[in-house]
Amino acid sequence: MYRAGDKVAHPGHGGCIVQGVCDKEFGGEIRSYYVLIPNLEPNTTILDPVESVQQIGLRSIISAQQADQLLHAITSIKVGWIKENTKRRQAFDKILKEGELSDVAQLIKELTVHGMNGALNNCDKATLGRAQRKFISELAMAKTISYEDALELVNDAISEGDCELQENCVS
Repeated sequence: MYRAGDKVAHPGHGGCIVQGVCDKEFGGEIRSYYVLIPNLEPNTTILDPVESVQQIGLRSIISAQQADQLLHAITSIKVGWIKENTKRRQAFDKILKEGELSDVAQLIKELTVHGMNGALNNCDKATLGRAQRKFISELAMAKTISYEDALELVNDAISEGDCELQENCVS
């Protein structure tokens, strides 16, 4: 069970702080809910049922060491691309909903590298934003740094790494 002050990763909002637990009545039934405040949306409150955290995908955030390992791994991620928009969107949506953070890091790298080539459509841009919020907000909380500093670390890792099209890498 999480306690007030714990840092957790929410599948839809990224890094969050547990503000506490409250009881609410819905449909004549009283249930306990975690009260979460997203790191990037401090004016937002999320209520997740305590008994449903596994189904929801709520988990403790990664450690600073795990964050460093992920950043290092980004440099060696090979960039691929699904050409068909519908299949790409479905694959990316599945990663954002069910994937490991390493999968989200790969998604970010793929979209960033292709974006450097000016090849992102509006759906891909929105997916990149969602992936960055999820990944970078947790990375920032794990390393106790700002979102902007975490974003810079991720962009540096991408530019230092292997890109399928080397001319698209930022130096």
